Amino acid sequence: MVIDSRAMVEAIIEARNKVERLEIDLTAAKDGKLKAEAKLIEVMDLQGIKSTKIETSFGLMLAVKKETLYVSVKAEDREQLLKWVDEDCGRSDLIKQTIHNKSLEGFVNQRLKDAEPVPSFISTYFKPGILIRKGV
Repeated sequence: MVIDSRAMVEAIIEARNKVERLEIDLTAAKDGKLKAEAKLIEVMDLQGIKSTKIETSFGLMLAVKKETLYVSVKAEDREQLLKWVDEDCGRSDLIKQTIHNKSLEGFVNQRLKDAEPVPSFISTYFKPGILIRKGV
């Protein structure tokens, strides 16, 4: 049985190129959506309205202006935040100690490369993949 590796590599490259084109299109579409939303918010602000019904080619639509809250805390204020949430507000249920998966992967990968032990409660596996580079 003859396996055509060249065709497989070309299929991978074509698929990756398609993903790249779609990601570019998605980024452009998201940018267009944000700009259109910003323009509508500007018009609604000028008109002093918070919602409006509009007949569109998609049917009757309701546009409602909303505000989304984003919160951040500087790293140096983390302990103060935890104290406030736990002691002052009594909401210790909000506090989670986590390690981001990619951070843990990088840490464990480095330990394995350095031939250092990894505890048995950490499961590891290597997923096979293909790295294709242009030229040799």
